Amino acid sequence: QPVQDVITQLFSHLPKSSIHLFSCGHVIPKTNMKCICIGKGPSGKEIELTYSKRSQNHVLEEIGRALVNICSIVPAGVVCFFASYAYEEECYLYWKSNGILNRITAKKDLFREPRIASQSDAVLAQYSSCCVDSNSEKKGAILLSVVGGKLSEGINFKDDMARCVVMVGLPFPNRYDPELMVRFKFLEQHNISSSEYYENICMKKVNQSIGRSIRHINDYACIVLLDKRYKNQNIINKLPKWIVDDMSVAQTFGMAYRDLFQFFKSKNK
Repeated sequence: QPVQDVITQLFSHLPKSSIHLFSCGHVIPKTNMKCICIGKGPSGKEIELTYSKRSQNHVLEEIGRALVNICSIVPAGVVCFFASYAYEEECYLYWKSNGILNRITAKKDLFREPRIASQSDAVLAQYSSCCVDSNSEKKGAILLSVVGGKLSEGINFKDDMARCVVMVGLPFPNRYDPELMVRFKFLEQHNISSSEYYENICMKKVNQSIGRSIRHINDYACIVLLDKRYKNQNIINKLPKWIVDDMSVAQTFGMAYRDLFQFFKSKNK
């Protein structure tokens, strides 16, 4: 859990033995949540969304194919979070150019989070309506959202609005942002790890986004972490304990697909 930088900044004068952390579990039973880390797409190619690799065609392809498969299993709503509007746009345009978008929309109605916040409510209302419309020929809807946008911070996607949350990559901020660079300099001057702080900013956003889905004791959802870097132990350690306790790391996409299928099959009984 990403709290070490806060402890270091606020309580550096105290011995570690004087600091005690307490973390509550979730109200839902363990059978109501499934978390899967996926590092390879349906074609077996690695999904690593670092800055230098995220725009490679095979990465964009694997993300799209993964969503096609996820949409074929998950009932009702799927919320897919991207690290930025720019990357969501890049993925969307690539999928549109090669037919993947048509395969996704054949499974679910697709909505995109608008850049203008005042338009978000209308998009959310349309998305919500499609998620619960049992008369629709398609089985629900998918919402392409952005970490840090209005929909990741102020909306609870309970019940059918988010039977699955997909995190596409790790939303690290721009390390060359002037304000962030000043903060890094300050931390280093006080012998505090700036890299730890940088990683914690990212993981707090991840935890906030994935926590949008399960909102009450009878709710259930699957969380998909789509990036091989989620397998790193330092990243896993910063996820909520109630997620880590039942998290699985899929060695192949086929394994993840089977886990997803079994999870939702158990909910349809």
